[in-house]
Amino acid sequence: MANTYSSLYYHIIFSTKNRVKSIQPEIEKRVWAYIGGVARKHRVTALQVGGIEDHIHALVMAPPTMAPSQMAQFWKGDSSKWIHQEFPPYAS
Repeated sequence: MANTYSSLYYHIIFSTKNRVKSIQPEIEKRVWAYIGGVARKHRVTALQVGGIEDHIHALVMAPPTMAPSQMAQFWKGDSSKWIHQEFPPYAS
């Protein structure tokens, strides 16, 4: 359809492995910024990213071709790998 407009918003929540409190206050701003960058890389607009030590919330706008499970998968995978590389003491 030529005049179709889609505006899909999702509130994605995911936890750290085994709910370990690995997102400490001294690194959380960098983690939130990294997750925003991962979103951009996958053509998703991160409107707000935050959370606490053991889980992350992301309010995003995504294209209709992307499933919410895909978004969670790339965030969890990319951010876990990055935290292990950048902050080894915080990796679970």
